[in-house]
Amino acid sequence: MSRLLGVSELRLGLALCGVLFSAGTGWWYGRKFVFCFRLSSRLRQAKPLGLKNLLDCDEGDYVYIVGTAKPRRKPLKTPMANKDCLYYSLTKRHIYENIQTKTTKGGVTVGSMFRVILSFLSRKPTTGTSSLVASHQITKGIRNVEEDILTTEKDCTDWVIADSSDDGDSNVFVKVDLDGFFEYASHLKDLRVADLKDYLSLTRIFERFEETKGARGGSNKIFRTIGYTVVEEALLENDHVIVFGEISKIVKEDNENATIVCIGSAINQNLLDLKTARVRPFVISTKSQSALMRSVETDALNTGFKAAFFSIAGFAFSVYVVASAR
Repeated sequence: MSRLLGVSELRLGLALCGVLFSAGTGWWYGRKFVFCFRLSSRLRQAKPLGLKNLLDCDEGDYVYIVGTAKPRRKPLKTPMANKDCLYYSLTKRHIYENIQTKTTKGGVTVGSMFRVILSFLSRKPTTGTSSLVASHQITKGIRNVEEDILTTEKDCTDWVIADSSDDGDSNVFVKVDLDGFFEYASHLKDLRVADLKDYLSLTRIFERFEETKGARGGSNKIFRTIGYTVVEEALLENDHVIVFGEISKIVKEDNENATIVCIGSAINQNLLDLKTARVRPFVISTKSQSALMRSVETDALNTGFKAAFFSIAGFAFSVYVVASAR
């Protein structure tokens, strides 16, 4: 009787693990699916607003802008490519091979325990305790190629978005808070919701791989340096820019007879709240409208598939464990 009770408790525990796995993975991938789905719905429903029409908007209004990047001051020079730009990011990464070695002597291994669980569920007798004990020493090496960001250099000049449909006579411009965007994007990435930098898609104007060889490590880890990559990305003059965000303030400059509409998240800190971010995202992209839509919809489909697959798999495992007991 006690054995039967023990078997029942084991099956109940496995079923509970399946339910928890199903709920956890569904919630994990579901967050990004909800964000990408709502963003794609907004992009599909929204129509680009002409810059002159921004004069009829108020602070706090949510707008969708398509235009061309223009400098208001002298453009910058990128450090590596020496090219004129409005914004650049220079990143150096350390590429290395992480080798983890694990030595197993006699005892219970993960593989043997997994075989015991499968044997129990299929009601097949085990071959004895010898199947649980490794009679010899096993050394395994797991090799993973990883990278770390060593240095990042950024700089930005004063630039605005001009209406590409105008002939240059418009006196309405859009100023985007790039620092606020990166802060907002990092916040969502830390929360594992989305990586908005994938949608930004700056022009890669320089890339170099510097191969080196070396090794360092301890008793069970070895780090072998493969090399270093240097990547330079930039926002160039006349680049196509899409902005999807909230108007933070509207400034009229009498000396230049221009109206600057600022869009960003630095002033409206509520955009950094997760619930608000899902409903009112802040997106900057240099992709075309169709390419941006494809990227967002692809992310929504991929994460939606993962959420459904792992949720169903965990639930199906729980049902199988309970049903096989009968």
